[in-house]
Amino acid sequence: MKKIWSLATVFACAATLVACSGNEAKDNGSTTTPESSTTQEGTTTESNDPVSFRFSWWGGDSRHAATLEVIELYMEENPHVTIIPEYAAWSGFQDKFTTQYAGGTNADLMQVNYNWLWIYSPDGDGFYDLNTLSNLELGNYNSSLLDAMTIENKLQAIPTSITARVPFLNTTLYSNAGVDIPTTWDELMDAGKAIQSSLGDNYYALSKLGKAGMMYLVFSYLEQETGKTFFDTDGNIQYSVEELTAGYQLLADMVENHVMPAGNVDSNELDEKNPKWITGEYGGINEWDSSAAKYIDTLEEGQVVEPFAQFTMDGAKLTGNIQKPSMGFAISKNAQNPEEVAKFLNWMLTDEKAVEIMGTQRGIPANQAGYDILVDKGLLTGVTVEAYNMHSNVESTIMHPFFEYTDVKDLYEGAGEAVVFGTMTPQEAAEKVIKEMPRIMDEAMGR
Repeated sequence: MKKIWSLATVFACAATLVACSGNEAKDNGSTTTPESSTTQEGTTTESNDPVSFRFSWWGGDSRHAATLEVIELYMEENPHVTIIPEYAAWSGFQDKFTTQYAGGTNADLMQVNYNWLWIYSPDGDGFYDLNTLSNLELGNYNSSLLDAMTIENKLQAIPTSITARVPFLNTTLYSNAGVDIPTTWDELMDAGKAIQSSLGDNYYALSKLGKAGMMYLVFSYLEQETGKTFFDTDGNIQYSVEELTAGYQLLADMVENHVMPAGNVDSNELDEKNPKWITGEYGGINEWDSSAAKYIDTLEEGQVVEPFAQFTMDGAKLTGNIQKPSMGFAISKNAQNPEEVAKFLNWMLTDEKAVEIMGTQRGIPANQAGYDILVDKGLLTGVTVEAYNMHSNVESTIMHPFFEYTDVKDLYEGAGEAVVFGTMTPQEAAEKVIKEMPRIMDEAMGR
């Protein structure tokens, strides 16, 4: 069924979307330019004709500084081009974006979240079709990533980076317990009991995990078991009650086998400040590759944490590796000089100086040319890159754009939390999700 979204739906959904990685960045005294559109004549421009266009993004001070430096460098090399920057912290950014979009005054080049594409362009007509622009070298991208950014055969945006959750395990704890690093789900269950037996009740094979982290494991497990993703492309659940029950049973089994604590054991949030994590009582987390460094930075001296491949099973039908584009760049459908905008965008992502300046401010580059530049210059090192290479070099599925929509995740995460707390059985959790999710997805997708 063709999805028609009203402007009211766009505003309503914008208020409840969960942002992708990088959204929490803050800046001090962010700067923006006036919202009025720059007017140009015509749709193509000769290289010596004056051109101006607007470029909007959100982020923190370091991202702002790097992007502004790249803009200045491009304008020095292309004196006929004037790029007007519009930037701010994440807070309030989407509200402003929505207002500009509704009024047709959005910037020519825009940093956008992955799930925005389906909110603002459900039929593929909300942004410029990047397939039609000759100045973009699309061969630098994995085709599956471009497919994920495509609606109705129109490329809505190019991905800046790709991210996935992977297990980061405390090898010090495992070594002290005399337990091998688990690679399968069965080995993970055995490791929990072995660690408890060796080190005591305060030690776990993984950790509290958090709602998002534990449900990512559930859906990784189910992809391997069933060969299906949670949602199909139209947002319909692909699992039966029995299949989803098996996923929630995984959580119950992890609690029973001392892989993770029951919900009432640790009242602290699972973050980098959790005492059990800092002291090495927790054996691992399931975290985004781009977020793990902050956890490692807080460990007590002597604790070593490394990334590992996702747990698997014999006869797995999929790898269980679930990726998502962290964000992307889109060009306004109203851009007067889209080829000039595309030329700058391509340069920013592939020019040696520009890539070095930008570094990983928007994640590890999904653009192969940009990635190779950072590797050659020795600028991609550490656990973040190890984890990125681990998930980017295996076959993966791409997260559905509404997988992290607030009401959607509240339902499946809430059910998982109830299982961990023991207030709901795995079957009850599955039945609740199967029953209530269609209505929530219909509302989310405007059906």
